[in-house]
This record gives sequence, structure tokens and C-alpha cells, in this order.
Amino acid sequence: MQRLYPLLFILFAWGVSPIYGQLCDVPTAQHPLEANDIRATITNGGDLFHDGSNGQFRIMTEEGTPTTISAAGLWLGGLDPGGQLKLAAQTYGRGAMRHDYYPGPIPFIYDGTQDIDCAQWDTIWTVHRSDILAHLLDYQDNQAIDDPLHAILGWPGEGNPYFEDIWGFPLPQEEDLPNDLPDQGLAPFADTDGDGIYDPMQGDYPMIPEGGPLPEQINWTVFNDQFGLHAISQSAPIQAEIQLTTWTYQCDNSPQLDRTVFASYDIINRAIEPIDSLRMGLWVDFDLGCTTDDYLGSAPGLNTFFAYNQDNVDDTDCIFNIAGFGENPPVQAVTFLNRPLYGFTYHLVGQQPAAPQNSVDFYNLLNGRFVDNSPVYASGDGYGEAGTTTNFAFSGNPNDASEWSMLSEGLSVGDHRVVGSVELNRLDPNHADRIVMAFTYVRQPGADHLGNVSAMYDQIGRLQEWYDSGLAEGCDFLTSVEEVPMPEVRVFPNPSADAFTIDFPNQQMERLSVFDATGRLVRRVEGPHYDQYTLQRGHLAAGLYILRLERAGKMITKKLLLR
Repeated sequence: MQRLYPLLFILFAWGVSPIYGQLCDVPTAQHPLEANDIRATITNGGDLFHDGSNGQFRIMTEEGTPTTISAAGLWLGGLDPGGQLKLAAQTYGRGAMRHDYYPGPIPFIYDGTQDIDCAQWDTIWTVHRSDILAHLLDYQDNQAIDDPLHAILGWPGEGNPYFEDIWGFPLPQEEDLPNDLPDQGLAPFADTDGDGIYDPMQGDYPMIPEGGPLPEQINWTVFNDQFGLHAISQSAPIQAEIQLTTWTYQCDNSPQLDRTVFASYDIINRAIEPIDSLRMGLWVDFDLGCTTDDYLGSAPGLNTFFAYNQDNVDDTDCIFNIAGFGENPPVQAVTFLNRPLYGFTYHLVGQQPAAPQNSVDFYNLLNGRFVDNSPVYASGDGYGEAGTTTNFAFSGNPNDASEWSMLSEGLSVGDHRVVGSVELNRLDPNHADRIVMAFTYVRQPGADHLGNVSAMYDQIGRLQEWYDSGLAEGCDFLTSVEEVPMPEVRVFPNPSADAFTIDFPNQQMERLSVFDATGRLVRRVEGPHYDQYTLQRGHLAAGLYILRLERAGKMITKKLLLR
């Protein structure tokens, strides 16, 4: 796309939406997130977990690997200063070939000097923990990177001086980036020297916005609602830029982390005027194995909505040969981790309550109502009832027959689509807001369909506590290779074919841990140990390992090479 920005600036100043033509091709990039028990497809057009043909969010440790989510999509809607509704919504994306979002960032300055080729940004950048650990160990040796890795060197962090050489196009200039993101603009990273610039040759490395332990895999992409037709919502654009980071942990000692996908949306207002009454929602088509017996619910106290099975057997002889879970089916939950749940409602396909057809319909759903702007009533199916109104459909625990749920109401199963939303309210020009979400699969050994609902309440509660703690604890894996001041520690012989002597004279070590080259814990020896310890090879195969010694809340790491 060449020299379109002055024209766009004039059109938007007049309040004209860019529905006069298609400026970008539809997004096509997708990449697997497959580093723990969940296999999920990440896409870059506002949709998630749908590859264009089928749902791609599934558990990989159980026979049959049915899906639990067919598709999810980002919805945003709010009012400009003149009261005009502006909205963008995504559903199946490439599956329906209808889009409201398009690849790439939106340059902040419309002076005609910056071009953007949407196809160049039709990409999902990815990095694995093993890459980051190798990078950190490389830097630790001599405070220099001797063997730069492509995934690290080409990470689109703010100001990366190596990005254009690797990818063939430049990053937006620093002054064009949002000035109020909680961390840096563009892809998040650990800024080890605190200069605000991503320079991997100085030890910086990709990291999630929330910090904490290193994830097993991180994906990042950026898209916008400005440079193409709003074929789904039929709305004027918000002029929003969305930077999406997704990640997973692999945690044998923490099932709720091992079966969770995290997503962080940085939402940036690139318009020249504020947007008010802004709502962000996630539209979800839950397909919990067989699609003909799914129930839906919300847990406002946990900022969560979820799907569970109508009974304790998920049909394995399902329509269209869809795989079912059989006995003791799971629960699939979606949680807003850093914002209260504002609304949860639903629509049906081909029957009432109807699916949205225009921007007003979408905005009504974002506000916890039905498309015709009628409220949700806390009884029956919530639509066209009477009595107490609520923003949260089916907000009772299905285990309690006295609480309002699809199970307690004995409702028939329909082809439901749901929307969970949060309030962002006012977003000023070139300002940003961040929403962090978790997609958690819950299936406890021996628990029936309602037992898994109880397990979901427990696991999401603990997941929220972990998030609120700053992600301080969780997995039993290496989270840092930072050197700290300690008296001399020697390891000899190194390399070794048998055993290592670890010498730390006049010191007490509380714990010794050994990690393989991917960062996986392979041995732990609790202390205290004094002066010296001999580490036997045991079952360890030849290769590179990382030794971590801990004392008084500090740690030091050393490389070990087994021949």
C-alpha cells in the first residue's frame, strides 16, 4: 500500500469510514501454540482457534483429542465524541472469509512519509523458552552474544536495530508508538539495560507483558480495524490497533497452568479523537466434543464464563462424526484475569435470541443484553422472561439446583454462541489498554461432568491468585540465568563423563537443581550442603545442562557438559 495515509487522515477528520475500498488483503497467517497439554491455532485477524475449516483448541493427552472451542473472536465497540457508534467484531474469520480486522500496525503520524505493506505484517512471530535460555546462557559467558538466534534477533520489540535486516521491512519509529503501554510498544521483551529499546545483542530477550517465569512458548502479532471493510459488523472503524501476545507454560506440578492458554490484548486508539463507553468482548463458539449436548454458564465472581456437558456422557456417536469425550466430560473456561466481567450473554443460530446483523446488535451483546436490546432475566433461558434482570446469563453453579443454570432450568440444547465482555470506558488518542485472558481446560481424574465444574471453580480461583501474585510461583522450571554476587563457585571436571565436583568453600547451599538444555528440571537435591557437593551422572544422557545453586534467596548458574 503506497501513500494512502494523507487521504485517510482527511476522510477520518470528516467522519467518513474507509468503506470506499479495500486497503489490505484479508489476514491469512496462523501458527500453532503447542508447548503444553493444549494444542491451539493462533491467528492474526482478531479470530482465534479456527484454521479456516475446523476448531483448533484441544487437549492432546487424551485419546481422540476432541475440540473444546471451535472459534473465538475479538469484539470492540464504543462511541465517538459525536455519539456515533464505532465497532469491530470477528467471528470465524478465515472460515467465513468475512473480516473486520486486517494485518499490521497503524502509523500514528499521517504525513505521507510512512508506508505499510499489510502482507509483510501478515505474520505471527514465535519464540520458545529453549531459544531464550540458550540466548541468556550465550550472553552470560562473556556479556556478548556469540551465536545469535533468528527468533531472538528478529523479535519485533521496540527499536530492534536488527529487525529490518532479517525481515526486509522496518519497524514503526519510536515516536510513533503508544506512550502509555504498561511496558514497551510492539512485541514485549525483558529490557535488561532499561533503555526502552529491544537490543538482543545487549542481553534483551522476548518476554510476556506480565513478567514472571519464562513461558514455554510466546507468540506475538499485530492487527487493526482501519485498513479494510468491516464485512461482519458493517460499522465505521474505531481506528484501533491491537497487539496480541499469546503464551503457555508447561508445568507437571500445576495442571491448571499445563492446560491453560494465556492471551494479552494491547488495544490502542489510533484515532485523532477519544472513544467513550468502550467495551471489549470475546465471542466464543464452544464445541465441547460433541456439539449437541453442551451447556453454558458464567461465574461473575471469578470473571469467567464456561461450557460443560448436559449430562455425564458426551456423545461419541455425534452428528457429522464429531469426536466426543465419552464419560466424565471436561469443562472449558474463559477468564478475564485483570478486569471484572461486565457482561455475559448469548445468541442462537436460526432462532431466538437472534444473531447480530449490524453494529448496534453487536454493541447490545457487548453490554450484556440481547441483540434487540432486551435485558437478560435471571430465569428460564433469560430471554423474554420476567423478574430480576442481570448482566450475566446462567450465573449459578450447576451443582446447586437452587441457583440459575441451564441444568437447573432443564433447558434444551441449542446452537449457542456466547459473548463475555469487560468495560474499558474512555480511551484517548494514542493511548492503550491491556486485557489479559486465560483459556483453561479442566478434567479431573474420576470426576463427572458436575465434579469438573467444581474443579473449574477451584482451579480458576487458584489461577487468579497466582496471576495476582505477579506470577511469582507456579512451575518447577528454570526462570532465570542471572548471575548474582556470591563467593567463588567452581565446578570440576567440566566436561565430565561421570561426576561433577561443585566447590563452594565457606558457603551453605540450600538447593542444587539441574536443568536440561530446554530448561526442564531433571534433578533436584535439597540441602543444606556445606563447602562441596559431588553430583553423580546417574541416568543423565550426554549433552549440555544448567546447574542452579540457591542460597539466601539468591541463585547462581553454571553450565555442565556431560560427555
